Amino acid sequence: MERKCRKCGAWNGEEEHCLICGTVLDPQKIRQQEIRTEEDRRAEAPKSKIEQLLNRMKDSSNPFVKLSYVLLKTFWLVYLGIVSFILWFIALGPG
Repeated sequence: MERKCRKCGAWNGEEEHCLICGTVLDPQKIRQQEIRTEEDRRAEAPKSKIEQLLNRMKDSSNPFVKLSYVLLKTFWLVYLGIVSFILWFIALGPG
């Protein structure tokens, strides 16, 4: 089976790397590289203002701020639980 290099367009045999430019040809290794690149990009991306606020609330030494954080998370989880139940109930009808 021959593979065409995505970079230079040369046809190669069963090799894992292109004989012309050295680009990886194995689809599994290409996917692993793409996943690693995406993870690196996400790690380097700046956090949103909401994420920064929640991290500051969680790590705060003020007990009232920590309590506010816990209450906010609790209400969020209850909201997600209610929405999930409603969606499950709607899906139960046709299924």
